[in-house]
Amino acid sequence: MKERRQKFLSRSEEETERIGRGLAAALSPGTLITLEGALGSGKTVLAGAIAEGRGVPRTQVQSPTYVILRQYTTGNILIYHWDLYRIATIDELETADFPELLRDRSALTIIEWAGLFPSLWGHHAPRVEITLAEGADHAERRIDLLFVD
Repeated sequence: MKERRQKFLSRSEEETERIGRGLAAALSPGTLITLEGALGSGKTVLAGAIAEGRGVPRTQVQSPTYVILRQYTTGNILIYHWDLYRIATIDELETADFPELLRDRSALTIIEWAGLFPSLWGHHAPRVEITLAEGADHAERRIDLLFVD
């Protein structure tokens, strides 16, 4: 597999959203996007911007923390938006059809808290692994992307 890295420094939520919308344009169906970072680091903001960049109205994108999965349909693509924060075991994901939906090569799959179960997606390509970390102040974010083809 081929890898390349890209780094961004965002100084506001609006900049983070611009980064996400820009990234969305480069994503092909079948791509897995993993998001990792502390609580409040901007994972859902970035996921929403990616979905918006693919044509989902931003007002429709909500955190899937309590429902585990939200699905969004745009004109030509389905987006699965997962949040694994409340998942305790891999078995819970299997009963939620996670493995089956991950194999859907016609959709984009976004996973928040993906680092909790990396064995489920570590072999998947193409994927973009995104890590968000707080920067010098509360509004600043370091956004590291690893593209795996």
